[in-house]
Amino acid sequence: MIKEITAIIRTSANTRTEGDILYCEHTVQDANLLERLYEAALLHNSGIEDLRPGDIVILEFSFAALFSQGIYENRASFLRKHYYRHPSRDIFICETGSYFTDDHIFHTAYTVVVRFMEALAGLAQFSYFEEELRKLLLVREDVSLLLPLHYTCADLSALKATTLEQLQDVTVLFSGNAFPDRQGLFINELIHYLQQEPEAQRFSFLLQHFGQYYTRATSAYTYYLRNFSYNKLRLEMDAKALDFSQRLQGVVNDIQNKLIVIPSAFVLVITTFIVNRNRLFYVNIFSFAGFLIFCAYFQIFIANQRSLLRIIKSHIDKYLGTFREAAFEELKASFSLVYEEHRNQSFRLLLVNMILVLSLVLSITFLICLRGNENFYS
Repeated sequence: MIKEITAIIRTSANTRTEGDILYCEHTVQDANLLERLYEAALLHNSGIEDLRPGDIVILEFSFAALFSQGIYENRASFLRKHYYRHPSRDIFICETGSYFTDDHIFHTAYTVVVRFMEALAGLAQFSYFEEELRKLLLVREDVSLLLPLHYTCADLSALKATTLEQLQDVTVLFSGNAFPDRQGLFINELIHYLQQEPEAQRFSFLLQHFGQYYTRATSAYTYYLRNFSYNKLRLEMDAKALDFSQRLQGVVNDIQNKLIVIPSAFVLVITTFIVNRNRLFYVNIFSFAGFLIFCAYFQIFIANQRSLLRIIKSHIDKYLGTFREAAFEELKASFSLVYEEHRNQSFRLLLVNMILVLSLVLSITFLICLRGNENFYS
């Protein structure tokens, strides 16, 4: 029914407001329409049934009833009903004589501010209502701010096009997670910017001076980027790559001094077999048992180094996992040498293990050969 009522208001030769009543001078064209309005308790006139087309009548509309149809006296009364949530139906404002969406400047400013408040609420530690006023508690690191979301029609009307663009930019930033560093810095700057302002006036002050806040926050972020630049990040990742490479090389370096023990032990046990060839065969058995114990000990040491390799590999993967954005793929390329070093060290450990097993097999073979030569012990 909003279209019929707004048509009456717009074509009225004279309209005025007194208290909660809207008076419209109207030339009757459709008496049935007026009867329907009266039956819906939208009109206060009596004698509606006696009106005929062409009659001139002063219609009395109750704003309390018009609100239910989406018709408001002025912008202020509209805000009282839709302070934090954008309306989902058509709205007509009598003050401007137009639909809400046709009032482009006010509609744009209102929509941008409501979306900005929603983005802020999404980042707040707590959000609650006190006497119909929404309050947000913003917390960041060691600072916090209580922000009542109070604004006026004058605040919306004063917003310039550049300020609205800045508000939209910050709304997108606060609504997403694409740039967490920039988001966190802008919130920090917002808290510090408003801390010294009276609590009740903080949000209104922010809207009135949003350009100044935006400039400060942007400058702070520029300084942040200058101190944590792409080149510095590259140097950090190169240093990490070098550190991981050294740790990987240390896995085999830790055992390289012990590697000489494998051929030495093998030669020693073989020599023992030969030197004691005129003694009891049990002497050879004891020598071989000692070599077997040595092999078991060294095998445990190799297994420990393999575990160390896996741990280092896990640390590398976790470190690179902190850089998920595609922009860091070029930086990750510096770790290709680290992964190649990991493969080399794994192969070297495998080679050492194979040499150890081969020495054990050769020792067993030599012992069996000695046992099979009965003349050798005669």
